[in-house]
Amino acid sequence: MLRRPKHTTKRLRMQRGLGVACMLLALLALPDAAFAHRVQLFAWDEDGRVCSWSSYSKNARIVDAEVQVRNADGKEVLRGRSDSDGLFCFARPHAGELLLSVDAGQGHRGEFRLSAKTPGVAEHAKNKTQAEPAEPGLREILEGLGWIAGLAALLAWHNRRRRAS
Repeated sequence: MLRRPKHTTKRLRMQRGLGVACMLLALLALPDAAFAHRVQLFAWDEDGRVCSWSSYSKNARIVDAEVQVRNADGKEVLRGRSDSDGLFCFARPHAGELLLSVDAGQGHRGEFRLSAKTPGVAEHAKNKTQAEPAEPGLREILEGLGWIAGLAALLAWHNRRRRAS
């Protein structure tokens, strides 16, 4: 039976430990990757009606998601579902503050607090619903390249380990 020299075994352990440390550092350095599918919820008051618009990041509309409306005390006032454009509109039940929350399933939730008077929100939300999907920025491109490089390194490590045994 062939045995590896001690210095080779020690070197492999060091490389393995270094690889694990690098992967852990990468996971800790990029916590925002967990928000890739966060839910964005906007709401506005328009002529006595409240409309909400829900989407994942990059304007991917959330279709048929459950929307809850609660008053300032936390009591549920209304419940409904978003349409094919991610919109949910209803007659404003009272003039006080409302808390809207959307549940898109699998732990994806978003909330929006609509005060009695929220100036400027209606215009912002209207413009947001008519906007084109945004192009990926530098950060998204670098994250994608990082995933590709990480998967390639994992595949190379696996192949090298398989050849060694």
